[in-house]
Amino acid sequence: TGIPLAAATNPGGTAPSSREDAGAAIDGDEETKEEMSAASQVRKMFVPTDVTGRAVVGPSGADSDACGTLASPCRTLNRGLRTPATGVYLAPGVHEMGTAAVVGGGDVFIGSLAGKDATLIDCRGGPGGIEARNNASLRVRGLSMARCTNGHGGCLSARSSHLLLRDVALSECHATSPTDPKGGAIYCEGGAFAASGLTVTRSSAKYGGGVHLFDCKASLK
Repeated sequence: TGIPLAAATNPGGTAPSSREDAGAAIDGDEETKEEMSAASQVRKMFVPTDVTGRAVVGPSGADSDACGTLASPCRTLNRGLRTPATGVYLAPGVHEMGTAAVVGGGDVFIGSLAGKDATLIDCRGGPGGIEARNNASLRVRGLSMARCTNGHGGCLSARSSHLLLRDVALSECHATSPTDPKGGAIYCEGGAFAASGLTVTRSSAKYGGGVHLFDCKASLK
């Protein structure tokens, strides 16, 4: 089932025709980062001091052996997911992503310390996004994702897994599989998908510019 959420396809209904086209659109949008930076400064005062059980990831962090604390955050989501923690908190700011983050099982939480208005995962028009596989239960809360591409589900995908979203904003996500790309922003095959406070804009795929579900139980609020 394809669910083209409001404004889920870009003009013409297709993804950017080349990597160069996507890059040009991204490089020309510096206002997004400026607004995000300003919002981050305002929200810093609300960052919790207790993040027990979660790894912390921040744009100014470093992927060291001991990273993952508020004082010493990891730099990338992939590194944060490899810590012994049961989930990840993203610090305020713009988190650039160049490869997909894969959750390969278990109950995993990915959220933000300061909300979706202050926290952006930006793939800059290239591969990225978050994938849940192998009966994972992935909960994503309070963050924004933009400019990500993947075969199916440009920003988020779940295969035989549960994907639970709350207060998430997805923009310019594109499915790019050479064979019938599905789910511009979100793809779910098997398992279940539930969302509350989800917005999807300017995303595209051949089937389901916003969300594509295949044999997947869904609940949208």
